[in-house]
Amino acid sequence: MVAAVGLVVYFSLRDGAEKTDNSQSPMQTHVVEPKTLGGRAKRVTDNLRRATDRRLAALKKAIPQATGTVAAFYGDPGEKDMVMAFAVSAPVSNPNTTIERFVAAMGAKASHMKQVRPGPLGGVARCGDAKFAENVPSGVCVWADSNTRGMIAMYFKSGDQAAAEFLKMRDEIEQRD
Repeated sequence: MVAAVGLVVYFSLRDGAEKTDNSQSPMQTHVVEPKTLGGRAKRVTDNLRRATDRRLAALKKAIPQATGTVAAFYGDPGEKDMVMAFAVSAPVSNPNTTIERFVAAMGAKASHMKQVRPGPLGGVARCGDAKFAENVPSGVCVWADSNTRGMIAMYFKSGDQAAAEFLKMRDEIEQRD
């Protein structure tokens, strides 16, 4: 379920030296890995632990200045209710460019990506439909602001369904300093 995520995480979560844009948030924030996400319990299995450990290593390599990371799965795939969350606390010089990289890194597997309200934490956000390596239809939302960037993927859901829960889940992952 996580095979295609490695390249997406590496290439889209790192940030280049682009000029700053007006989508930056004036507040300071950081990411935390919640025990539950959107009411879903964290799911820990040996396979998921190995996958998240690999993703965390890729995140730390891509963004050495990261001060916090999130890489976790929540919910129950048997109930067709599973969420994958990846996020990083690190300076983002251009949230729009960072989010564009995120969407581009998904390649042909992402569609109908549209801008959504980023919520009170600011920045930019987009949600849409995606299919991961296992060809499981998923709704995916990505965000970037001046302090964080991240992705929330809801397996077995549409982009619109993911967008409906995005603000609540982002608020659980990204906290004000």
